[in-house]
Amino acid sequence: MPSKLIIMRNKNQIGTISFVLTILILLAILQYVNFQSSPEKVIPDGAVEVLWVNYIIEIIVAFGTIGLFSITLIMYRKFSKSEGQHQEVEKTANKSSLIERFSPIQIIVHAVTGISILTLYLTGIPLLYPEHLGWITDLIVLSRNMFLHRLAGLGLLSAAIYYLIYTVQYVKYVDKGFAKNIIPTLTDIKSAISDILFVLGKKEQKYESHKFNWLEKVDIWSVALFDGLIMCVTGVIIWAPWLFSSLIPTSYILSINVLHGGFAVLSLCGILLHFYVVHLTPHRFPMDFSIFTGTVPLQEAEEEYPLWVKEVGDKS
Repeated sequence: MPSKLIIMRNKNQIGTISFVLTILILLAILQYVNFQSSPEKVIPDGAVEVLWVNYIIEIIVAFGTIGLFSITLIMYRKFSKSEGQHQEVEKTANKSSLIERFSPIQIIVHAVTGISILTLYLTGIPLLYPEHLGWITDLIVLSRNMFLHRLAGLGLLSAAIYYLIYTVQYVKYVDKGFAKNIIPTLTDIKSAISDILFVLGKKEQKYESHKFNWLEKVDIWSVALFDGLIMCVTGVIIWAPWLFSSLIPTSYILSINVLHGGFAVLSLCGILLHFYVVHLTPHRFPMDFSIFTGTVPLQEAEEEYPLWVKEVGDKS
């Protein structure tokens, strides 16, 4: 196993290379969009050939919202039933030693992603519901609102590209088992079922978790797929439709606009769930500071992620 000094040096080199590559990719995208810009290439409105695609999008958003709401209720009942146990752990956890849970790179990427996503909600959701939230757009001013929306979109795209490059390099040069922490497994399915049975009073909570439990993996992949992939790709297409008019029919580009707005609502529901589970649970209220400090109390980690703590202990 490489020494801690070598691992730290590799991390720093990977972080620097990832940053440089991210800047180059973003500059290339911006330059291409600017070069291809032309008022004559704006896509006309009125295509209705693929309304069924819009209906499918609406159904996915509806069921996704119901699913996220159901998970929120399950988590509420779970935390309510185990509140006393968590509070008892919290009393002694503050006096225990700390264990690193998030690296400085992860803290920075999370901050950029979080600020970008919240700005996108603030500037984008009012455009979907102008009758009720149009005053927000009027307050910001439409031209400034769209500028902030695109700037935040670039922030989200930057974070996604950077972390993808960083992860690939980290897995290749530092720790090949790094990605296994976020890959869903059969154990996660069993853990989810166990949580549901625990909420219904049919089973005691016995399963043990690695670095991320099943719900945190849902969070990670929802951000990666919905925000990092779907929202970024559809956002770029909507931003510069003339670049894709020769590849995608006009009607599909208009449906992509529906997809972007619908999944923005679904993404908002997912972020609200994330806020509840991470910050508003009884034993963490009003906020979990681990994503800012990078560390958690060792006793809390042993309680919630025993397999991960054991793995860290074996490596040290």
